[in-house]
Amino acid sequence: MRAGIPVVSINSGATLWRKFGALAHVGQEEEPAGYAVGRRMAQAGVKRAICLKQELRNDALDQRCAGFARGIRKGGGTARNIYLDVTNRNIAAPKLAAAIDARKADGVLTLGLDAGAVALDAKKEGGRATRAQLATFDLSPEILEGIKDGRMLFAVDQQAYLQGYMPIVMLTQQARYGLFPAQGQIVSTGPNFVTAENAQLALQTSARGIR
Repeated sequence: MRAGIPVVSINSGATLWRKFGALAHVGQEEEPAGYAVGRRMAQAGVKRAICLKQELRNDALDQRCAGFARGIRKGGGTARNIYLDVTNRNIAAPKLAAAIDARKADGVLTLGLDAGAVALDAKKEGGRATRAQLATFDLSPEILEGIKDGRMLFAVDQQAYLQGYMPIVMLTQQARYGLFPAQGQIVSTGPNFVTAENAQLALQTSARGIR
């Protein structure tokens, strides 16, 4: 940017891109996304939720959990954050199931693919985990199959394909014609929700590298 090269930032950094002089940011604002998830889970009947963080000192995850808690509270429920190392699914799943029992939770939000897979495994552990409503950020074939068969309510797709595609279009139009949309603004690509109704389409497009 100091060299006079126009830059559009993508994905992370929705609160920082202006500081670095980018023309725009293409991505998902994390706190509003978390809030939308909380409202959606509250509407599904969740009253006592867990927001599972798989990393400590990750600002994006903190924002998601903060927004989620606000959304759940708006729906009359409560949310508590827990940290869990999800590197080993065989170890993490029983720990998550135990946390669900201990907190009498009826819903769990996970913030990434590995954590989402652990939540699906936790359903096999019995107890409250079997009945807990699940949602996660990000997609994988395993997550999408879980949504299709009803083991997970939905997943948040921040549409990474668009995050890569749209800045190229924007910058190309600026270079060719001096045209640039949304200068000085965030072009939001999420949260986009994948549910049982559109999970099959998401599976098909992910196989083509579009999700």
